[in-house]
Amino acid sequence: MKTLLKRLLKINAFRLATLITIICIVLYFLKPSFLELMELKVFDLRFISRGNKKPGNEVVIATIDEKSLDELGRWPWPRTVIARLVDKLHSCQVKTIGFDIVFPEPDENSTLRSSLAAKDNVNEFDIKSPQLTRFLSGIEKEADTDRCREWDRGIAEFKKALDLMPKDYPARMYLNRCIELKANLPDECWDCVCTLTTK
Repeated sequence: MKTLLKRLLKINAFRLATLITIICIVLYFLKPSFLELMELKVFDLRFISRGNKKPGNEVVIATIDEKSLDELGRWPWPRTVIARLVDKLHSCQVKTIGFDIVFPEPDENSTLRSSLAAKDNVNEFDIKSPQLTRFLSGIEKEADTDRCREWDRGIAEFKKALDLMPKDYPARMYLNRCIELKANLPDECWDCVCTLTTK
């Protein structure tokens, strides 16, 4: 009996490795705060020991600052401004563009508001001018970025994005949305909000 107990308690390399592995797994799942603190401190020490490093020019962050607001007007900007920015970056052969911006509601576009107000005035004063009506309708169509219905352009752009990054979920989701909206055109009163009904 004593020899069996002695043999079980005898530590060899395999038993020691197994015991350490079990302890590490338990600590990993328990996540004690002192270990997380130690990990962060070690991480800090690694950066301190490495010293300052000059950042490369591979990544550029374009921010919306006071100068931008002075030049382009108050925030939120019309989506046409954001679209021009993306087109400009694309022409500079930028590989990836990421936005940390939320577009929660339809575009508040002053050009669109002005053209709709002018159209209302034309109707109110009963001005019969086909050229003026066509002109105002053209401005309205150009300015209404939420309802421009350029499904084919959207499909082509999202396909380009997926060619570059096949696993890009947002690009795939918006591609499918453009295809669906092109196949089942929403009515003219659509508020440009898509509601997720299933996961």
